[in-house]
Amino acid sequence: ALASTVQRDPTAPHYKYHDDPYLIPYSNSSKRSYALSYEAGRKAAYWIRQQHADLFQHKVADPFIEVFAPKPVFDETSDVSEDILKQLIKNHSVLDAIKVYQMLEGKSIELRRETKQSLLELVCYYNAEDPLQEDWIEERWFRFGVKEKSKQKNTWRDNGIAEKLFGGLKPADRASYGAIICGMCSHGQLDKAWALYLESTQENVLITIEAFNALLSKVCFLKEGHDLIWNLTMDLLADMNRRKIRPNIGTLNAVLEMLSTISTNNNAQSNALAIIAELKQLDIEPSLASYYHLLNIFYKKRGPPSGILIDMLNYLDGKSFKVVDLKDTNFFLRAMEVCHQLKDKDLAYRVDQLLHTGENYNMIGDSHRESQYYRHLFMLLCETEPMDVFMKFYETLVPNVYIPEPSVMETVLTVVDQNGAWEYLPQLWSDMIQFEHSDREQLLAKMLECASKILDENLTEKIVKIGMDIWEKIEENKRERSSLM
Repeated sequence: ALASTVQRDPTAPHYKYHDDPYLIPYSNSSKRSYALSYEAGRKAAYWIRQQHADLFQHKVADPFIEVFAPKPVFDETSDVSEDILKQLIKNHSVLDAIKVYQMLEGKSIELRRETKQSLLELVCYYNAEDPLQEDWIEERWFRFGVKEKSKQKNTWRDNGIAEKLFGGLKPADRASYGAIICGMCSHGQLDKAWALYLESTQENVLITIEAFNALLSKVCFLKEGHDLIWNLTMDLLADMNRRKIRPNIGTLNAVLEMLSTISTNNNAQSNALAIIAELKQLDIEPSLASYYHLLNIFYKKRGPPSGILIDMLNYLDGKSFKVVDLKDTNFFLRAMEVCHQLKDKDLAYRVDQLLHTGENYNMIGDSHRESQYYRHLFMLLCETEPMDVFMKFYETLVPNVYIPEPSVMETVLTVVDQNGAWEYLPQLWSDMIQFEHSDREQLLAKMLECASKILDENLTEKIVKIGMDIWEKIEENKRERSSLM
């Protein structure tokens, strides 16, 4: 409670970098290396504990703390049971759970249907792979794109353990159909997912709302052409209505996501507003993911500007959010991108104020989204604010919250040149050295171009120092190149 009353000081480094003030990183690459190296030390300790489990059998804690103990290793001689399997499922130990299940099956030990169903759901969700442990916070923070890119491909394990488990759950029921369809949709096996949906319809099995939502979110991959995609969406919604399955926030977001993929369709915007209005009558409030999809529908690279972001902020101002949908973390980045697109600094300040309301900063997602968010904000303010106002903002966030990319730094130098704000050049050059940008030839050329225009005698000594630093850097690069030849 006390911690929540103290706001983060943006001029101070993150607490994870406080081990040695001399080694506090001031570039994106060094921040990433420092944080991951710090976590690698913990991983090494974890590995040693696991490899030499016999040395860590003391149990001094009372009550016993399970996570401090080495993980059990299962082999053919292990005494396994259904209770052990259930505990592994509860702990999300996917590979160990599969191994124990196969051992139980080999010993002809019959399992309850509920246990098999739980294992099926676990295997389908993680695609028969162990998830990244929750303990590895930094790896989660810096690993943007790996999972997102894999979702675009078919990574489903055909004829693998999930399909065998599903085949063993006879007769297949609502839960088993729902788990396998959700898993296949999540991991790109859409043809089989659709075939199973049709099979469930023929068998008159009522599938789960989660399975319908998964299919709705992938309709654009099942059909080609805007009309066919929309017609299939309406068919699925009609089937839900016929089976009296109540929609939820996942249904709303799935339909909006589908509409965002056909946002060039003339009816996409009206259909999006209609589905939101209809589900609001069922007391289903949009989440941040809903607003993210709306931004994708209403703001295209080419097309007339829309005022819907203003309406969103009028409704959302002062509210604090919790994650409802995984894509909730995309909203703030997309909203700031729209502000940059519209060149509207006032709107950008409102988005930033909302981000810093309550615990909303948790919705920024990961390091990549955070960096891209501030990139758009910096570029916008650099282009629209007076130089002194922008530099105050710059000094507040750089380098502990955001480190400008080379392209952003080049834009800042261009604006300094246009405004004749030469007094900021020494500070910017010092930052470029810290950020490891001093080997970028384009930035060096821009810095020299700005420095050559300075007539202020008070800055002469500092500008000469910049020139000498650049000369030494060029000579150093020459020596490095010649040594490689």
